[in-house]
Amino acid sequence: MFEAGKHKGQLAVIGVRGLPVGAYTLFTRDAAPIGKHVWDLSWGEAVMWLPAPTMPKFSDGRLLLLPQAEPVQPAAGRFIVTCALVWQKDAIARLDPRGGAPPPGILDEQKTSRFLTNLRRLTEDKFKKWQDAVTVSRAEYIVKA
Repeated sequence: MFEAGKHKGQLAVIGVRGLPVGAYTLFTRDAAPIGKHVWDLSWGEAVMWLPAPTMPKFSDGRLLLLPQAEPVQPAAGRFIVTCALVWQKDAIARLDPRGGAPPPGILDEQKTSRFLTNLRRLTEDKFKKWQDAVTVSRAEYIVKA
């Protein structure tokens, strides 16, 4: 739960041992509380990225996804946060549609679609070549006005 003026806006993964080589963090708005469907929203309202890949840092036993605390979405609402932690450097080239050493940036609609397809392929790898290369977690992020 994030309340402007009260919380720092830190996003963290708890219970992780080790430092990943990168993180991809995506926010998807739940449009139901505002009486809409996600397809009724513009791309920028429905999907928001942290610059990806980010290099998380440990602090007090938590893996911080943002180098500095800041609010991610100033608009009130409920969001689902999906975070893919990448543990093998060569997996970034398989995951990121921009290639193996992309600078941190925001993925557009087309690149997000490709990213999600690549993520599914890596996490459901039948031959287990990419087993443990990526860890995916999800959480709720609620912004109160």
